[in-house]
Amino acid sequence: MVNFLQQNSAYIDQNVLNEIINPVNAQAANLQSIGITINNDNTLSVNQGQLIGILNNNQNQAQGIISGLATNIISVVQQIQSSSATNYINTQTNSFLNNLNSNIKQYSYGLYNYLALIENNILISNLLPSGSLVNTIL
Repeated sequence: MVNFLQQNSAYIDQNVLNEIINPVNAQAANLQSIGITINNDNTLSVNQGQLIGILNNNQNQAQGIISGLATNIISVVQQIQSSSATNYINTQTNSFLNNLNSNIKQYSYGLYNYLALIENNILISNLLPSGSLVNTIL
C-alpha cells in the first residue's frame, strides 16, 4: 500500500500516506515484539522465525496486534474514502479495502490451520509412545 501511494504521489496528497502510516508507527513497538519492523521507507519487514515463535507460544498476542492495526488502518482508509477525495482515490481505496479484508481472512484461516496442525502434532506426540512406527512416520 505504501509503495502504491508513493508511486501515485502525483495523484494522491502526501497527507493520505501520512494518515495511513501514523497508525502503523503508533504500533511500532507492538509490531516489533512479534517480529514486524518498519523500514525507513515505511514498508514492513517480517522476521518469520520470530513471528512463528510468537504464533506457536502466544497466538492471541499476534492476532490482537495485527487485528488492531488492521482495524486502525481500515478506519483511516474509510475516513479518506468518505471525504471529498477524487473518484480515482475512492476507487483505489475500495480496491485496497477489499484486498485488505481478503488478506486478513486468508491469513486468519492460515493461522488457524497452522495452529490446528501444531495442536494435532502435540496431541499425537503425547498419545503415541516415542519411537513407534506411526509416531516416526508423523
